[in-house]
Amino acid sequence: MARTERTPLLEQDRTTRGVTFLIVACILGGVVCARLANLQLAQGDKFLKQAEGNRLRIIPHLAPRGVIRDRHGRVLASNRLSYSLALYPIKMPKKKIEEVIDKLHALLPLDVADVHMKIEKAGYNSTRPIKLVSDIDQKVIAVVAEHQADLPGVSIEPDTIRFYPRGHTAVHVIGYTGEVTDSELAADKDEEYHQGDIIGKGGLERLHDKELRGEMGSQQVEVDSRGRPVQVIRNVAAKPGKDLKLFLDLDMQAVAEKALDDDKLTGAVVAMNPQTGEVYAMASRPYFDPNIFSRKVKPDEWKTLQTSNFPFVNRATSAYPPGSIFKIPMTLAALESGRTTENRYFNSTGSLQVGNRIFHDWSARGFGRVNIVSALQWSIDTVYYQLGVEMGGAIMSRYAHETGLGEHSGIELGDAAGLVPDPVWKRRVWKDKWWPGDSANMSIGQGAVIVTPLQAAVMVSAIANGGKVLVPRLVDDGKPLPPRKVSTWNPKNLALVHKGMRAVISSGTGTVADIPGKDLAGKTGSAESGKPKTHSWFVCYGPQKNPTIAVVVFAEAAGHGGTIAGPVARKVLDQFFGLKEGKIQRVQTID
Repeated sequence: MARTERTPLLEQDRTTRGVTFLIVACILGGVVCARLANLQLAQGDKFLKQAEGNRLRIIPHLAPRGVIRDRHGRVLASNRLSYSLALYPIKMPKKKIEEVIDKLHALLPLDVADVHMKIEKAGYNSTRPIKLVSDIDQKVIAVVAEHQADLPGVSIEPDTIRFYPRGHTAVHVIGYTGEVTDSELAADKDEEYHQGDIIGKGGLERLHDKELRGEMGSQQVEVDSRGRPVQVIRNVAAKPGKDLKLFLDLDMQAVAEKALDDDKLTGAVVAMNPQTGEVYAMASRPYFDPNIFSRKVKPDEWKTLQTSNFPFVNRATSAYPPGSIFKIPMTLAALESGRTTENRYFNSTGSLQVGNRIFHDWSARGFGRVNIVSALQWSIDTVYYQLGVEMGGAIMSRYAHETGLGEHSGIELGDAAGLVPDPVWKRRVWKDKWWPGDSANMSIGQGAVIVTPLQAAVMVSAIANGGKVLVPRLVDDGKPLPPRKVSTWNPKNLALVHKGMRAVISSGTGTVADIPGKDLAGKTGSAESGKPKTHSWFVCYGPQKNPTIAVVVFAEAAGHGGTIAGPVARKVLDQFFGLKEGKIQRVQTID
């Protein structure tokens, strides 16, 4: 009887448990469904990418960088095949990456701090390979291949390294390449660069980086569990960068650099066509080998570069006091402004009093009775002191600017503007009036006057070609540029300047550059440097009729122009005219 009474309670209990189980089952099922929905719908793309990242790799293919050649097609900058050690971080969790790096470090002389920095910058979920070490040798390749099973995500990738077969030759023109920096990435508004990219860092490599780099390609590859390629899914070919053809002549460039080297001069050489502005040579010493930047620069190499008299400075585009080469535009200014003629004579006694100050000539004895042609031939300071005082700062500045001095030349590399002062400039900068002594100083290229060797080449070319101030050109793009300006100087006055410059070479202070039959004209110059020796200048052009070459040589604190800079110019001229280099007779000059 008792059993019969308990039966409904048991049945009720079973029903309660069944309902509870059903509810729990429904809840658990709902959680599972919600999780599945979250995985499939909300995070489906994320996990699909991770799965694809494990199965597929996107291998970027760098475009071969454009080749840079001289005017005759000879290679100045090219590429060579190399291999890089790379890591695909998306294939592994962060902890696994750390293990892989430790294993690599045990096998190879790896800079672990540098590797960690590269991975941090690229991100642990980067879909692009992170280049750990560039330009690895066969020994490293063999070690990695032997231990590939223990190095998931690590691979050897084909790469190209920028190569400069002529070493330092024309490095200040060509520039160099290197890995993009954080600051360059931050400034890259168009997002053209990625971590680890190699870009132009100086010279034409930087200015024409976009054209030289081309367009990157890529290859989508399916890999197995060990990261080994199984098949290519998709391939986008890289577009090679455009080549650059320069107006530089490799032979003239090499001769100019060697001439500076032979005398261990710190300075520059510029050679250009005075009719077109084509730059045949632009040398600057000291220099550096751009090939060292195609890999990680060693600390001792960088230290050497920082302590070897500023090798990164392009002396050809930097400004210095011009000294007596400034007498060329001053001669023109005196003639054009009517302050002198060929028939006016000066009494050169070795000094001239201006106000309460005595200005001395480089020759204490003086030169006697001379005209403007003789004054240019022998670089007679006292004649220019007198004419400078008569003209004043405004007139001298005007004609100097007309020849291209004191302003940017327009060359693609960029250059210093230099300075040709005038009374307005002095009042603005120094809060003082222009004195006759300022005119005397300025007339011989001293005081505040500074010009670049490149500007000097533009100036002497304008004198040579009759008044066209040219834009110096390095890259031959097939599009001739018009002159920046054309001055209408009196041909008779210009002929007197030519006559004086020809006399400098034939019998004056620049005879070291006299080449029989070439009818060369020029000017020597020495400028105060603040050191025991003066800056040395030499400018010239030729032949006088239909000139085809203009050469400028500058040497820092090296001595007098005719003695130091003149022989360098002679070697460049010999190369241009196809003459066999002989022993050059150095002439001791004061200017």
